[in-house]
Amino acid sequence: MTIPMYSRSSDIKTFVTGEDCEGNWLLKHLYKDELPDTTWFILGTAVHSTIEHSILNDWSLDEMLGDVDLNLMMAVGEATNGILESTAKNAKRSKATMRDDAQRLVTRWHNAAHPEGNVRNPIFDLYDWPPKVEHRIVVKPRDMGRQLYTTVDAIFEGGPDGEAVMIVDWKTGSTTSAPHSQLQTYFFGGLEEGWIEEDANKLLVGRFFHVDHFKDEPVFDYYGDTVIDTWIKRTHDTKMAMLDHGPAFSPDWYCKYCPARQACPLRGDGSFKDIGNRLDSIRLTYIPTDRKEDK
Repeated sequence: MTIPMYSRSSDIKTFVTGEDCEGNWLLKHLYKDELPDTTWFILGTAVHSTIEHSILNDWSLDEMLGDVDLNLMMAVGEATNGILESTAKNAKRSKATMRDDAQRLVTRWHNAAHPEGNVRNPIFDLYDWPPKVEHRIVVKPRDMGRQLYTTVDAIFEGGPDGEAVMIVDWKTGSTTSAPHSQLQTYFFGGLEEGWIEEDANKLLVGRFFHVDHFKDEPVFDYYGDTVIDTWIKRTHDTKMAMLDHGPAFSPDWYCKYCPARQACPLRGDGSFKDIGNRLDSIRLTYIPTDRKEDK
């Protein structure tokens, strides 16, 4: 069994800031080919892919709309274990609304971010177009326990003095806020890789852009290299301890969004009875950093 022991921004969110469950993380790796896909993951992946290719190929809005339709059809067709929808009573999106949601999100992104958009956010006018997309950060400092491997949606360059580079993460969900640890981690990676200057103004760390709400959410005040380096080390150490002693299952608000909830010993329906056997059979393996993994 091979699982990623390097740190990604999503891992830091789970293991350091406590916004997810250790059991969720491990079960999604143990049962990767058996768990259902989720409406929010399919939708987000389809829209992100279309945004990426639109930037790279300078697509028109019509081309983007056609591409996101194709992405959705392929993803839904490949969902061999079904598609899980949120059990939250106030869920705004469902399998039935995915196409409308995708079309709306792509249109709003084009209008707000693309140079030809009719309500372009002035923030983007300060930087060169096009940005770099899907940049994979690979940082291998002192030891394997401090290895960072994660992906940035967009890196804008050519900006004003002190903020010549702007990190942007496109948010396609229905919420209007995001965990700041993600951009803090990206900024740390930029400093380590050298595409953010050491003497850069560290007030602006980056921006989340909530596509469905036309909302720009800036993140200010870099926490510092020591803090982020500690996060990465803690993430690795938690994974090591989890493999030695088993994960903690901590029911919370996020359970209704968990694609692994059927396999959960606390919330599951008993259909996954070999959890203990699989946990016992795990062998600690480092995935090489040239292998593409989900961010």
